[in-house]
Amino acid sequence: MSVKQCPECGSPLPSAKTTGRPPTYCTPTCRRAAEFALRRAQVLLTRAQRAEQDAALAVAIGGSYRAADDGDRLTFWRSEVQRLRDEIRALLAGAGDEDETPAAAPTPQRA
Repeated sequence: MSVKQCPECGSPLPSAKTTGRPPTYCTPTCRRAAEFALRRAQVLLTRAQRAEQDAALAVAIGGSYRAADDGDRLTFWRSEVQRLRDEIRALLAGAGDEDETPAAAPTPQRA
């Protein structure tokens, strides 16, 4: 049986108690650091989504004096939103147990 590691610092997790949920982080400090990283990514995602919306509006209106740059701004913010979404997914996946990931259910066949 492999020893599970803390997703934040990589140290081995303490042994599980006989009742309750098994530990995900080795210390409250690591748990708080992971929560902080997730909150930070969520705030950055919200800001990036607002900037993406503003850039899309500027492209749609087309009346900006920097119309040539508006398309580049929109492309940048779209890629930034996607990067932040991927970062949040990675942070959430790092906190979960691989054993608890549900397997894809087979699609029922219609006759």
